[in-house]
Amino acid sequence: MTDADKLDFAKIMEVMCLAYNRESSQELMRLYFADLKRFSIEQIAYACEKYRRSPAEFFPRVGKLIELIEGNSDTKAVDAWIGVIELIGQHDAESDPESPKYFDSRHAPRFDDARTRRALTSIGGWTVLCQTPVKDHQWLQKRFIEAYTVTQQVDEQKQIGRDEASKLVEYLGYQK
Repeated sequence: MTDADKLDFAKIMEVMCLAYNRESSQELMRLYFADLKRFSIEQIAYACEKYRRSPAEFFPRVGKLIELIEGNSDTKAVDAWIGVIELIGQHDAESDPESPKYFDSRHAPRFDDARTRRALTSIGGWTVLCQTPVKDHQWLQKRFIEAYTVTQQVDEQKQIGRDEASKLVEYLGYQK
């Protein structure tokens, strides 16, 4: 979001306050705006609407809205696993080894997502995955998802630490 979205954001938050019988305040608006700033106003509107339609009885915490936008760690881990498996499915024994879509144990793809790379490494890497019979992929999937989820939790804790340090520096008036 940008400062131009503040009015729309305030309207969305007013509806949330009304729906959950919560008193609106400038402090609340500032806090939520700062914590949700990295998302578009459309994403925030979507998350708030989805939350309102849920059986939730209390005003949402910022973390819950972020989870509704990004998905929770289990969904992200499963999506990452599906992406890895789809790449294996692109492997065709008849294809040209020079083709960019040719993957096997000797031609590992490069994953942009660091969590996927780390989770894949934790189960033995691309070679192990390609050489494991499909009937045994369920065990690798379980280990991959666990590793991905732990990696995500560690990354989130690091980000929270950086964000809190940044807020403290800003609060104390120090220059970055």
